[in-house]
This record gives sequence, C-alpha cells and structure tokens, in this order.
Amino acid sequence: MAVGCFYHAPLAMAATPLSPAEQAQAALDRLSQQRLRQPTAPQTNVADLIKQLPAALQSPTVRKALTLPGLPDLPTSLPITGPVNAPILVLELTDLGCLDCRALSRQLDSLIAKYPHLVRRAFLPLTGQSEGHSAGFNTAAFLGKMAQNQGKFWEFRHAALNLNQVGVKQLTQAIISTGISQAKLRQGYFLAANSILPVLAAEQQYATRIHGTRAPTIFINGMRLEVDLPLASAEALLQLLSTTQGQTLLNNYLKLAKAAL
Repeated sequence: MAVGCFYHAPLAMAATPLSPAEQAQAALDRLSQQRLRQPTAPQTNVADLIKQLPAALQSPTVRKALTLPGLPDLPTSLPITGPVNAPILVLELTDLGCLDCRALSRQLDSLIAKYPHLVRRAFLPLTGQSEGHSAGFNTAAFLGKMAQNQGKFWEFRHAALNLNQVGVKQLTQAIISTGISQAKLRQGYFLAANSILPVLAAEQQYATRIHGTRAPTIFINGMRLEVDLPLASAEALLQLLSTTQGQTLLNNYLKLAKAAL
C-alpha cells in the first residue's frame, strides 16, 4: 500500500498591528502624498484684489483709510438705530451746528435709506467750533442729548439738518418740533446739565481715541472715511458689504493689505 505524501504550505506571517502613533503618522504620510499630487493654486496678491474692488475704493487714499485700526466698542451713551443684527454698522461723527457738515449728513441719510435692513447706525456729536455754539457751549450737542433722553434724538437730528440757520433759537425750535414742550425743555436745562456735560466730554475722548474729531467723519464697519473722501467711497463700501461675496473680497483684501504694512 503506497504511503501518501502530504505537502504542508508555510503559514503566512500575521502582520504586526500598528501602534496608534504609527497609524497617525501613516495617515499624515498619505495626506502629504495626496497634496503633492494636487496642482498648486495660484496665490492671490494685494494687487489682484485691488483690481477686483469697486473703482471708488481703489485710490491709495481710500485704501489707506480702510486699513486703519478698527473701532473699539462704542460708548453705550450713543444713540443707535436700525436692525440689531444688521451686518453693517455706520458711525457718524459730526456737529449738527456745522452748516458745512450737514450736506454730507443728508447725503448719508439718502445712501443708508437704500439698505434699510442691512445698516445699523450710531451718532456721536462732535463739540468743535460751529454756528451752534453759545459762549463755548455746543447747543446742538447738548440739545441732541436732551432729545435722546426723551427718545427723540433721530427726530431732532432730522429737524436740525433741515434748518436754514443753526443758532440757539433755531436749534431750540428744532427740539420743540419733536414734541418736547418748552416747559420740559426749560426744566431739562437745569436738571440735565450736570449729567449731560460729562457724557459729552467722555464721547469727545472716544472721538479723539479713534481719530474721529474732524467733522464729519464716517466709520463703516470700523473703516474710517473722512470729510476729504468722496461719498461715492461710502456708497461703494456699503454696496460691497451688502453681499456675502463682497464681504469675502473685502476681508481678503484687508487681511493681505494689513499684513503688508
């Protein structure tokens, strides 16, 4: 009887399991290889982004204004209006007693009216020299605070901007036109003086801190546009900020521009 011959194949060696650290390193190696195989995207520079900005924002003067340091938190004493969650914040610093400043304020109103659901606005009254002064006392700023205390600031601002003259008499008529009685106004002069004047002084310190003492100065999302800059720049900036694509473009530009300073 023939004896059968059996062949035994060699057993396969079991793979040694990788440690967690080795597994992590292997994953990193695979990711690196994938990145090496992918084409490198061309890097965007500041010059490329400038070309994509609206023409009204491309001048060196405007671009310098956009890259200045942003705003610290606003004083809680400022009057503010507009949607709480609006993506655009406009801060207006001006003197309602300054005849030359009021034209820009009216144009700003017309511009903001185009974006009623996108803009929240604040107002800081500057107390520099203007026609609204009386013996070193800024009547326009003081009456504006009195109106604000009665919930009537924006009505007072509107009335003041439409005055032909801005003396004490005319500004007093403007606040009365908001519905504040003369008796309440007289009483308010005595009762409010001690509380309003320190608030105005603190707001002037804030204006100095943010370099916004030139009337008028406008900040849009913390970016400063002074009186020397055309209002077209403000309009272009609002248009840019009104879309997600525009916000991304501006943020990318500011990031690269500030890094290059």
